[in-house]
Amino acid sequence: MAAPRPEVDVQVSLPDLTEVPQDLTITLVDETAGKTMYARTLPSYVYNSGQSGMHEFRLEVKPRTAAGLTLRPAGAQVMANVAAISYVLSTEAGVSARVLTMAGRPVRALAGGTAAAGTNTLNWDLLGDARTRVPAGRYLVEIQAVTPDGARATTIQSILVDR
Repeated sequence: MAAPRPEVDVQVSLPDLTEVPQDLTITLVDETAGKTMYARTLPSYVYNSGQSGMHEFRLEVKPRTAAGLTLRPAGAQVMANVAAISYVLSTEAGVSARVLTMAGRPVRALAGGTAAAGTNTLNWDLLGDARTRVPAGRYLVEIQAVTPDGARATTIQSILVDR
């Protein structure tokens, strides 16, 4: 795909893929950037055209080989000055998490990384992004997982901080 000029943001729109059978996995591969995205729920993709203005893509449609990515909460426990938040993944995935107020306002981004299939635990030191103690109350922990082929899953669990 050629952009009209170099170094501009270009938006590629994908068609409605709801008619594609559910037993197929659809991924958009950005060959130039080395990114793979789950295309079934991706309405569009934005990339920078770079110096050459050229960008190469591939759309892959393959039979689904597994049940897909699943992510579910497994519990949360607050002990002294730390909360241990457990979750279960069906397959290895990149994981990120953030703590929110009950109104959905960000409190703290937790360290992410790759997590193995099975039960995993994140620790929160009960501090906000400003590194100050959060007040007592109920918080939400949003955990997101992404597989290398772009499949995504999210779970939210509440946690009670009692000081």
